[in-house]
Amino acid sequence: MAPGDPPPPPPPPSGQWPPLGPVVPPPVVGPPPTQPVPGPWPPPGQPHSPWPPPGPPAAPWPPVELPPVPLPPGQPVPGPGGSRTARGGRRGTRSAPPPAGAAPRTSPLAVAAFVCAALGWWLFGLGALAGIALGIVSLEQIQQSNGSLKGRGWAIGGIAVGAGFSLLFLWAIAVVHR
Repeated sequence: MAPGDPPPPPPPPSGQWPPLGPVVPPPVVGPPPTQPVPGPWPPPGQPHSPWPPPGPPAAPWPPVELPPVPLPPGQPVPGPGGSRTARGGRRGTRSAPPPAGAAPRTSPLAVAAFVCAALGWWLFGLGALAGIALGIVSLEQIQQSNGSLKGRGWAIGGIAVGAGFSLLFLWAIAVVHR
């Protein structure tokens, strides 16, 4: 309770709950409202609808196509996100080289490729396939990192071990089901 608030009403006599008699709302304490109170909805003269009034008109559909902008001869036509090579890299762009003091770190995918491939025999050949896939992806990342990632040997080892275990697993299946 803040100072100046009226005291709470006394509890009703026993046996009278809820209290009988008129219910009087508590007085409103505070500054008067500064914004005008909105009138009835809908305004007089408009039909009653459960929906609010419509907003501004929508843009035409289908969208209006603008005329193409002529490009200088020999320039590639950029698509969404810019011009890309067949392998997904950007054409004509190079990422910044790593800072001079930063040592390249080993690609976690390359190490994961080798570990999955090495465990491929115990995972019924699925680890070997995962090792091959991770090795290929990590080789792409290492190539696109411009020296900030290393681990090419781990990735190639994962691909080689995964391919060897895959062939060994297929040979074992062929021998058992002969």
